[in-house]
Amino acid sequence: MAARRALSLATALLVAATLVLAAVPAARADDRIVTVKGGGWGHGVGMSQYGAYGQALEGRGYAAILASYYRGSRLGTVGVDVADPGNLWVNLALDKKGLELRPKAIRSGAVPAVVTRGTESVTVPTGHVIFVEVDTGGSCTVATAVDGQAPAQAMGPGSCSMEIDWDGDTPDPSTRIEVTRTRGSGNWSACTRRDWNEGLDRPCAYSRGRMHIRPDGNFASNPAVHLVVEVAVDAYVLGISEMPYYWGQQTVALDTPLDPKGMEALKTQAVAARSYALARAKLRGNPADRQQCWCHLYDTPRDQNYVGWGHGKPSWITASNATAGQVLIHDDVRDVSTGGHLPLEAFYSSSTFGRSEPNEAGFDPPARPYLRSEDDHWAANPSLNPNAKWAKTFTVDELAGILGMTTLTGVSVVKISDSGAIETLRFHGTPADVVRHTRFLRTPLGIKSPQITAVDFPSSPPPPTTPPPTTPPPAGSSETVGLHDPRTGVFTLRSSTIAPFYFGNPADIPYAGDWNCDGVTTLGLYRVSTGFLFLRNSNTQGIADIEIYYGDPGDLPIAGDWDGDGCETVGIFRPSEGRFYLRNTNTQGIADTSAVFGRAGDVPIAGDWDGDGRDSFGVYRPSTKTVLLANSITDPRVDVEFAYTGAEPGDRIVAGDWDGDGDDTVGVFRPSDRTFYLRDTFSQPSANVVIQLGAAHMTPVAGNWGG
Repeated sequence: MAARRALSLATALLVAATLVLAAVPAARADDRIVTVKGGGWGHGVGMSQYGAYGQALEGRGYAAILASYYRGSRLGTVGVDVADPGNLWVNLALDKKGLELRPKAIRSGAVPAVVTRGTESVTVPTGHVIFVEVDTGGSCTVATAVDGQAPAQAMGPGSCSMEIDWDGDTPDPSTRIEVTRTRGSGNWSACTRRDWNEGLDRPCAYSRGRMHIRPDGNFASNPAVHLVVEVAVDAYVLGISEMPYYWGQQTVALDTPLDPKGMEALKTQAVAARSYALARAKLRGNPADRQQCWCHLYDTPRDQNYVGWGHGKPSWITASNATAGQVLIHDDVRDVSTGGHLPLEAFYSSSTFGRSEPNEAGFDPPARPYLRSEDDHWAANPSLNPNAKWAKTFTVDELAGILGMTTLTGVSVVKISDSGAIETLRFHGTPADVVRHTRFLRTPLGIKSPQITAVDFPSSPPPPTTPPPTTPPPAGSSETVGLHDPRTGVFTLRSSTIAPFYFGNPADIPYAGDWNCDGVTTLGLYRVSTGFLFLRNSNTQGIADIEIYYGDPGDLPIAGDWDGDGCETVGIFRPSEGRFYLRNTNTQGIADTSAVFGRAGDVPIAGDWDGDGRDSFGVYRPSTKTVLLANSITDPRVDVEFAYTGAEPGDRIVAGDWDGDGDDTVGVFRPSDRTFYLRDTFSQPSANVVIQLGAAHMTPVAGNWGG
């Protein structure tokens, strides 16, 4: 929401500045060079792959290498030291309207694939093709064909829940299933996976496990399906492509000898991948509760790069089999309900600048005992690691533009990480200084890692310019919280200048928005018994400035800038339909936009999740403690999925731009201790802003109160 308001104010300031600047010469460009220096590739938390390789070449075994990166950890065994969670569900294709699958033989005597839907089944020999199509009415049909011939219907319109089986649960499958093409909202496209070990694209092919086709959670409004493979954890690890397989080979070519000690590095990767996968499966729970993917894991680097059949080399298969069933455990990481060990969420990246990052610097707090800053000097060896050191240059104006600044006059260090790399930088200039954690600079600056070691800012002064007129930046660009007392109808906002005030009936549902486009959030009320909305344009006691009827009794209110015009307008979420109805003006009428997203029991929220100046919606699902957010209100799908670790029963969700960076994030009000816990990112596992306010029976609101 703050991004929208900041956009409207910035536009107004730009217009004013343009009128004044027309009378003075334009400022000259500042093309002096700023050099950002650092090292490593990736987030830098946990194991460093190049560092593991360097240790292996020195003769260290994989258990010792892992212990050096995951402090206090040791090897454990699935089914002995940690509970066996059963098979993993790995998403292979998201939100598809069509799938083209081909059973192909790996060896002689290949078995056919069997497609099952309820009591129906069809047997498809190798060399044939399976077509699954989703129609606009929400039914799926299955057709088959001999490769190259016209398909014939095998299953008529019906359920989109299906299984595909072959001998994928045996130690030596005879058949693989190739996902040759998929169709999303547009045309069919080929499915390939990059084999970066060989530098070529391979078909999407899977030999182990069984496949599931499942309807997406938003199927009623946008019929589409997910393709998922269910696979045993050791079979899953065989399909991981994260470390160069040749590190464990004796030769790449006959005339290129390698040190076979690199096999120990591959073993570290196999254990880390297995441990990470099982930790994620434990965290995410039943795939049926996550219908946005029907999965424990995604097959992309969002989790781990899972490529299935056809990429693995004998070296990787050897490393995986040699460590079968092994995961990392720590005596301080246990299941609170059973007391048993949990597999460690073993993060890893390509390399560091010489030390790994503690997780609270690389990701977010709280500190995890096994993810501390550790020595990784092997990765700092440029003869081993091509990314041991790197540098990227910008002109002063380029860097200022990336940071959203008008002028940039200098850079200073705010905080150093435990690793010795810079953790936080302050960029000095106008309209105000900008402070950024380095992990939030990696994408906008296009640098290889957040481990920045220096920023060389030019010492010579910039070329002379005609100073532009100064306009103070808009105050209060970040948002904060408040509470509504349903016993008295009094609002208490976290502000030094706004006194508590009464508005509406105590039993009304409160919400907040910028109804008159002035950049200040004010309050609204939804009267459940009648479906009336009451909006006030100032944070003072009084009657409603706007009173309209919208929605049905029992609906839940939200507000946002749905069309990006700088004004917030009303909307409702209808739990019985799982549907949002949104208006672009605060007037009575029918919805301008309507879309299904969520289900009964979900709590609606709204915000600008991607910083594009338009609000969209999302839901908090108390049953799974999960936040599901969409970046589009016209074609909604889950763009952000946030498992709210630490959430307690009774927590009440809020959304806002707590740090003023233009993106809205989430927080909760916890009645048990009368405290707000707010998070500035969706990746962090705990709150970084804690505010105690009010009483347990109150209802939270959030906004830029302007006081």
